[in-house]
Amino acid sequence: MANEAQKPRHVIVMTDLARGDDYGAVLALCAYVAMNKRMQFSFVGTYGNRSIQEATDNLSRQIPYLWKQLGQSKNTCPQIYTGADRPTNSPAPYEVAPHAVERLIHGEFPTHNGIETSPAKPVDELYQTLKQGNIPIALLSLGAPTEAVTATRALGSLIQYSVAMLASVSIQGNTWPHREANATHDPVANEELLALSEENKIPLTLVPLDCTEEPLVLITPKVLRQIEKELGRNSFAFGEILSIAGKNSVYGAYYFGKTWRSEHFPFKKFKYTGVPLHDLTAAMVLIDCLRRKRDPLFKYAKKIPLLADSMGNIGLSRDYFNPKDHAVDIAGPITNKYWPEIVKLLKRYH
Repeated sequence: MANEAQKPRHVIVMTDLARGDDYGAVLALCAYVAMNKRMQFSFVGTYGNRSIQEATDNLSRQIPYLWKQLGQSKNTCPQIYTGADRPTNSPAPYEVAPHAVERLIHGEFPTHNGIETSPAKPVDELYQTLKQGNIPIALLSLGAPTEAVTATRALGSLIQYSVAMLASVSIQGNTWPHREANATHDPVANEELLALSEENKIPLTLVPLDCTEEPLVLITPKVLRQIEKELGRNSFAFGEILSIAGKNSVYGAYYFGKTWRSEHFPFKKFKYTGVPLHDLTAAMVLIDCLRRKRDPLFKYAKKIPLLADSMGNIGLSRDYFNPKDHAVDIAGPITNKYWPEIVKLLKRYH
């Protein structure tokens, strides 16, 4: 059984890194790691916005790059690992076509001259080391949930809590009317993650689109102006935020362009007023958990019964569906402290 009195000493972040919301998460997490040296972080590449090879290559270049911008020694740089390359029942690795929507939304990273890349290792080595050392762990899943299932199965009750950017519980999805992108990749893993977490008594918090598209977490023009004021127009961190969510960025332009959303009755369509950085929101939920939710940034709906189906839908279930449903916590509406906390992290960059 997971001991909630224990504090995780190692955090595993699984991501399909490309230039978009996932990069916003990595930007904030690296700053948090630099502030909390007693806690170790590892980044595991997985598929989703990119193939496993592309995601891992991006991590191998971007993590050392950000670490240097934080003024940290390369000897303490978080390690990079290679995780799941395909959905549970797929015979072939997942690939992203040249003109696929993932590339339309998420941009590419530039080459960083003079930055030594961090070679990726097989993730089994990480799990074996953590298990042998009996080290308390926290998980953060930002891509397809396949690797989160592998980690949960391998590490079991060593996991103190688990956070996943996953699902669209009660609002419109972003890949299909009721489906969210990460959940669509591997419906089998969705169900297994819910079931294994419950079986091992691991507190699981989902960060669905219901949370990541709340108005208070969108990067609006007003928020961008405030970040610019706090960090300075020519600062490294503000430049990186612009490259993710500015109107001239690939990701930002997509949401400020022809993208519409709708939710709740009477289902009127309206344009985005800002850019949703889904994975950054999930990263801040993880940080909330690591801080033991002292002065929390989010509200949490406790033990909400959910069902996952074979199409990738994850939604609310009625009580009489038991025992097939799974009770999880869901991160919800946030406070006005969200962006100030992110700015505090970004100020760590030189």
